[in-house]
Amino acid sequence: MELKNCTAGYARLDITPPLGTAMIGAGPRTVKGVLDPLFVRAVAFGEGEKSAVLLVCDLLGMYGKFGHQWHGKIAEELGLEKESVILCCTHTHTGPSPAADKQYFKLLYDRLCDAARMALDDRKPVTDVRWAEGDAPKGTAQVRRYVMKDGSIKTHPTSCDPETIRHVSDGDNSMRVVQILREGGEEIDLVNFQTHPDNVGGEYISADYPGMLCKRIEAERENVRCVFLDGAEGQLVRNDKLNPFVPKSLENTAAYADIITDTALPLFNETVSTEMSGLQFAQKTIEPKSAAEGTKGYDDKYPDVRPLIISTLVFCGLALVGIPGEPYYEMGMHIRGYSKFPVTCIICQANGAHGYYPMLADFGHPGGSYEPNVTHVAPGTAEQIMVTAEEMLRSF
Repeated sequence: MELKNCTAGYARLDITPPLGTAMIGAGPRTVKGVLDPLFVRAVAFGEGEKSAVLLVCDLLGMYGKFGHQWHGKIAEELGLEKESVILCCTHTHTGPSPAADKQYFKLLYDRLCDAARMALDDRKPVTDVRWAEGDAPKGTAQVRRYVMKDGSIKTHPTSCDPETIRHVSDGDNSMRVVQILREGGEEIDLVNFQTHPDNVGGEYISADYPGMLCKRIEAERENVRCVFLDGAEGQLVRNDKLNPFVPKSLENTAAYADIITDTALPLFNETVSTEMSGLQFAQKTIEPKSAAEGTKGYDDKYPDVRPLIISTLVFCGLALVGIPGEPYYEMGMHIRGYSKFPVTCIICQANGAHGYYPMLADFGHPGGSYEPNVTHVAPGTAEQIMVTAEEMLRSF
């Protein structure tokens, strides 16, 4: 299939912070070393004179005011429409806190702009967009909420706690892969899976399993550049409290990355064409209600409620839905199931990072659980996001 007016480009730049930079994701830490580098990976999309850019950073999230402003500033600097840029993060927990270091803050912004420019300059004609979907082994992405014997719901109870009965639900082990084939250029491969990259730990920089997955796919597939998109991972993790605990380490993370990569690699041999063309994008801002009075947010530095920017980008049958925070996997499954496009990928931590979006049914359990207790937003926000995403996808 030849798509004469559609183009795509790729770029990658190092965004590893210097030693001493504040880290984010598991208590106060500073960078003491680097286990593996962090990158921003940029994918540019084009149709004729229309352009859009996806920026994927090996960071926990773009928190604070700049988190939902940078995509617009980058678009303006590059002469693009504000709605055409999605800036998201893989959610690695062994990355820096950009807002805590002015020097790194500026370096990061410059690198993001440069990566976007380079990807736009790298655009080449797209000959096909192909996709496949499969499932990782059951338990690869575990729900970290459990039903206890007294009927309460706990997030991460003590490992092998005898009071733990079962997982609240089975989670979502589905995976999507996308191939963007280009004339005269490297193939751009996307992998979309959903679970927390919180497997290394410590005070040394690491991209966690997303970085390992990209590196291995590029090593084992010829003439390919890989981008990992973390999906609706709000309560999905590796460790299962019903089984022996797996300590955080680089070695154990590599083993976990292999499970996910071993799922992705065969799928690239099963892809089919979307048989669609064109580029469309849109963003819509919603104003959620505040969480109930007395609920303490997970980060007191920022307001309890901020506008939420929902982003959609459709390129040749590939639909990207960006959510500015950590959506529950049920949200991802619902939006994907509703979408009319051949392949739909949910992206977390996109154009902002505003915490968790529990489902309405998850509020009010006896004993509660972590995410509903720390969310900034009122019950019903997850459903509001889903309806908004559905409306946006339907409008294309």
